[in-house]
Amino acid sequence: MRIQKIVLIGGFICICSLFAIIGVHAQDEASDNRVTATFATTFQTGTDLQADITMDVQRFTTDKTYTSSDIKSTNTSQEIQDLRAIIRYYLYERLRSQFQGVYGDSSLLNFTMPTYSTSTQTFIETLNVQLSPSFFNLNQSVDAESFINGVLDMDAVVYYTCDFKTETGWNNTHQIILPSTIQFRYTDGIVSGQTIQWSTENWNGLHPNRTGSVSIQFTHPTTPHQTTDDISLEFTLDATKIKTTTFDTTFITNSLNISSYNIMPFSITNIDVITADGIRLFVKNNLLSWDVIYQKTLQNLEQTISSTIEQSTFNQPLDLTFTWDSETTTNCSTPYTTTHMDSIPPVKATLTDADVDLKIFNITAKAVFGLANAGAIADVTSSDINFGDKLSEIGRPYTCSLMLPSNIYLTGKSIYQWNDTNPPSGELTSSISPTYSKEEKKMYVTTEITKMDLNLPSFFTGKTELTAPLDIKEDIDLYLTSLPEEFTLPEHLYLTYLNSDAFRLCAEEKVFTDQETSTFLANKKQQFETRMSEMLHGLKINGASDTNKFAASLRWDGDIAKMDKNTPVIVASNARCIYPVACSLSLAPPSFSISTQNITLMGFTDQSVTYRFVFPKGITVTASDTLEKQITYGKTIDGTNYIELTLDEKDSPETDALLFTMTADPLYVLGLFLPCILTLFLVIILIVVIYLIRRKRGPLFVRGEKKPRRRKSRRTEESEEADEEGGFEGQEFYVPPPPGSR
Repeated sequence: MRIQKIVLIGGFICICSLFAIIGVHAQDEASDNRVTATFATTFQTGTDLQADITMDVQRFTTDKTYTSSDIKSTNTSQEIQDLRAIIRYYLYERLRSQFQGVYGDSSLLNFTMPTYSTSTQTFIETLNVQLSPSFFNLNQSVDAESFINGVLDMDAVVYYTCDFKTETGWNNTHQIILPSTIQFRYTDGIVSGQTIQWSTENWNGLHPNRTGSVSIQFTHPTTPHQTTDDISLEFTLDATKIKTTTFDTTFITNSLNISSYNIMPFSITNIDVITADGIRLFVKNNLLSWDVIYQKTLQNLEQTISSTIEQSTFNQPLDLTFTWDSETTTNCSTPYTTTHMDSIPPVKATLTDADVDLKIFNITAKAVFGLANAGAIADVTSSDINFGDKLSEIGRPYTCSLMLPSNIYLTGKSIYQWNDTNPPSGELTSSISPTYSKEEKKMYVTTEITKMDLNLPSFFTGKTELTAPLDIKEDIDLYLTSLPEEFTLPEHLYLTYLNSDAFRLCAEEKVFTDQETSTFLANKKQQFETRMSEMLHGLKINGASDTNKFAASLRWDGDIAKMDKNTPVIVASNARCIYPVACSLSLAPPSFSISTQNITLMGFTDQSVTYRFVFPKGITVTASDTLEKQITYGKTIDGTNYIELTLDEKDSPETDALLFTMTADPLYVLGLFLPCILTLFLVIILIVVIYLIRRKRGPLFVRGEKKPRRRKSRRTEESEEADEEGGFEGQEFYVPPPPGSR
């Protein structure tokens, strides 16, 4: 056994030595060799080939020439075995130089020395070829395997050009065998079924080169040939934030037309439109970039979208920001599969305007959603939304989506979609809207007598009367009310009862116009004047609306998710007037009393009314009413007395007569008459002063006789004043008459 191993090792060393000697000799005498070879190359994919090479050596020369029969001899002598080993090495060297050149610098995998098959009496070799990017005239950065197979799966035609180099002394047959999944579209070879063949005969060394061409196409590609792209649009109005509505336009690119991009190598044809997987494939292999796609395709579409929508009923400028959806581009979990180049997921990009003015029923979306939460029901049609018309003019299929706030639904959907063939239509409701059965309003009327004064002229007409300045204030607290007649809601928006938050929302969002609000307040003021005039038995009342108080009651947190009636809207009116109060005065015995006052109080069917009467300090009051309501007596913070009673809401209006008697404290009575006393005292003093002055000046003497003083003319008074200044004050003298005229 040991001897056999030594013999084998020695034989291997001898054979290796012969390879070096004979190989050189064989190269020099290549024309003395005759080899007939068949290169059967089977396409497994567009870039992976399997080559089965069969070589029939008909003559081979070393130190002597061996014929075909010598080489194929069944003799198993050591000489024959050594000969075949030498031939194998020779064939290995010649195959490398010939076959590697056929496919350029492509990789030859599993390439070893051929083996001798005793069954076919030929030398055989099986290896794999992985085609390189340069074979297809692609940049070295391109992954040829994924790119070529990817475009083939999108129905592309790929062109192959092979350089068949043939050694002198060789006659070669090159075969390309196509599986059933691949078909040829063009070839310059001889076709037999799925096999294409080229032959070269170079035994004489005169035909060393030949080229062969074939173009192939997948028999059943995932994506059939397309001539137009598939880019659709999705318009989204996101109203979930309530305060602002975001507008998004999403480009949904299922396939892209790249015919104008000029990026395809000449070896690839029949592909003008690529799928979303194809887009990612091209970008991955640097044949496309996202910026180029935007500039060549999406930018023009963006301009069309912007101009069309701005000139539609949306009627507002758009401030659009473009972004790619990374989940469908660079960060796509499965960018592409070369055996299934589809459009899942489609490539997406978005145009965004973070704040647009969405209107429904020609009022703000916030107002509509808030009113729905307050109990309104809206019948929405395509004409009620200011978005959606003219979108067909863009020339792309589209869908529209309206994303509604929490608890708001359109036809039961929180995200409602429509398109040009299915316009929006349905009922908009809220799952949290309250239910009301009647109005809830309260009225507070405060009448304050600030003071009382004597009406002096009344004494001269035989009356005794006081004048009482009144400050009248009326507050109507609107918790829940039917829609006031001054206001209107959109035609398809229905609301039975308007709660206080809904009132605020309508005022804030201009559902109620300024003119309507002004008319509402003016009518309330007029009603106030009428009621107060009736209460005071025809006294003329000139009222005013307290717009500041009304405006203050409209302030709120703006949260339309909580539309309640807890805090009322206040409609306030006020007036100042003079109210005559009859009184009686007696000097003997001294007494003063104020007549009982009769005030007419009116109630309402839909609201309670609280009346309060405030009296000056020093006045106490006792009261009763015809309906025997509970009358409350109290004091204000500054110590003045008041009475108060409430007329509750009834099925029908009621009227109550309030009778109250005011009693004045002595100090208050003194205060009333003090001006008269002071005036009388001043008059007496004035009379005394005048009497004393006249007595001091004494009688007037004329020509020695005492005469009463007469009224002096103005001229005389001036003359006397001049005389007094001349030093004759207090002297009696005769003043002659003026000389007569001639």
